[in-house]
Amino acid sequence: MVVAIDIPPESMAAVFVPLPAGSFWCGSDRFYPEESPRHVRTVSTFSIAKSPVTNDEFAEFVADTGYVTTAERNQSALVFVPPRGALGKFSLADLWQPVRTAHWRMPDGENEVGRDCGGHPVVQVSHSDAIAFAKWAGARLPSEAEWEYAASLGKHSADGPDEISNKSAPRSANIWLGAFPIEREDGLSPWGTSEVGTYPGNAISLFDMIGNVWEWCADAYTSSHRGPCCGPESNGHDLRVIKGGSHLCSPSYCQRYRPSARQSQSVDGSTNHIGFRLALDVEGRKTC
Repeated sequence: MVVAIDIPPESMAAVFVPLPAGSFWCGSDRFYPEESPRHVRTVSTFSIAKSPVTNDEFAEFVADTGYVTTAERNQSALVFVPPRGALGKFSLADLWQPVRTAHWRMPDGENEVGRDCGGHPVVQVSHSDAIAFAKWAGARLPSEAEWEYAASLGKHSADGPDEISNKSAPRSANIWLGAFPIEREDGLSPWGTSEVGTYPGNAISLFDMIGNVWEWCADAYTSSHRGPCCGPESNGHDLRVIKGGSHLCSPSYCQRYRPSARQSQSVDGSTNHIGFRLALDVEGRKTC
C-alpha cells in the first residue's frame, strides 16, 4: 500500500510507503568486509519515501528558509573526474577533486541544474544539509536498519542474483555501464544522475534504492554491520552510513549497488553522487 502524506509546507507533498515492524537478514558475508556479519535485525513500524529528495524539492526548501549548504559555506565539494589516458594509470584519489564552485545548484562546478534536471536526486548535500531539510519537512533520515529493511523487502536474499549480475543490473538501476572509470553510457546529466523513476521500483515501489545516488542514513558508521543504531563513531571521526550505491558503481569494479552494501562518509562531506531520502515515525514511535 502506498499513501500520500502532506508535509509542511503544504505545497510540497512527499509520497511515503508505510512498512510494518519485522525482522530480516541484515548484512552480507559474501562481498565486502564492512557488510559482515550477516545477522537478524528487527525494526519498528515506520514509513519511508518512495524516492530520494529531488532538486526541485530542495530548491523549495532553500527558497522557503534561505538555507546555505555546507558546500556553499566551505566553498569546496568533491567532484568525480574521469582520468585522461589509459586505464590503470591513476589512483582512486585522482578520481575525486575538490572544486570550489561545486554545490547543489552546480554539482560538477560547471553545469547548472536546470528545469530538465529538477526531478533528479539532489546531490552535493552533506549529512547536516540532509538533517536540516528533514526537519523542515517534518520528517527524518532513515536508520541504516530501516533503509536496508525497505530495500530488502520482497527478496529472498538481499544479495540475490537480480542485483549483482552484469546482465540484469543495467536494466534495474542507474549504475556505471562501460569501462570504469573512462567510458560510460550517454543520456545522463553531466554529473551522472538520472531522473527519479527512470528505472523500475523495487518490490514495494521504492525507486532508486540501488544505484543513482548513495543515500545518507541517520546512523554513525561502525566497521561492523552489527554495530548498534546510532553507535559510536568509527576511529574518532564523525562518519555516517551511506547506502545503496550510485551511478559510479560498476559491475566490473564495485558491486555496491545492493541493499546490504554500506560505506562511510564524513558528516560534512559533499559529493556529486550522494543524496538522501526521508522517513517518518508511525504512531509516535521514535527511532534514532
